[in-house]
Amino acid sequence: MKLIKINKEPEKIFFTGDLHYQHKNILTLDDRNYETLEDMESYIRAELVQTLSDDNILIDLGDMFFGTRDNKFHGLMSCIPCPIYKILGNHDKEKYFREHSDYFEMIEDSVIIEVGNQRITLSHYPILDFPYMYSGGLEIFGHTHGHLDNFLKTIPYLMVDIGFSSGFSKERGTFLHSLDSIYNYFDEKTSGKNYSAWANEKYHGQDSLWNP
Repeated sequence: MKLIKINKEPEKIFFTGDLHYQHKNILTLDDRNYETLEDMESYIRAELVQTLSDDNILIDLGDMFFGTRDNKFHGLMSCIPCPIYKILGNHDKEKYFREHSDYFEMIEDSVIIEVGNQRITLSHYPILDFPYMYSGGLEIFGHTHGHLDNFLKTIPYLMVDIGFSSGFSKERGTFLHSLDSIYNYFDEKTSGKNYSAWANEKYHGQDSLWNP
């Protein structure tokens, strides 16, 4: 898995996932509280414009679109004023995204980012044995639409689903999350302990299969 260093303050790095733009059936499948698909898409565009600036980074964790009509694609991209790091989801058409790679700083299936000294695994899908988990690494993912929320509360893993319909997003009333706010979530889970020290306590010095 590729390691990418990001030299940006945590409050300027934003994450999103599972927007399912253009997906009419998601309104009922996900119980999204919008009358029409156009209402949901209008909300998504407005939130992107109001929240992001050219000094941010947006990391999309997959399933940004459901289908790829050019006018819809370019319309949404025009609402994002900052660099975009793209993780591919199961509904993302890789060929289409690579044909429009000028919009993106990177396009990957999964990646590890390093912000300061913190390593974070990014994937559309949850990975239960993720890189550096036993030494204080974190994982941010989507895909599960909140269906793992209760399970995640029962396990001592520093991982979180931040997708559009996850409990994390619903509790915060937004689908855009700064890394700073995600750190706050993990700080609550670890009772403010250093992530590495917390992981060492929980895993008793085990080594992940992913660790070098």
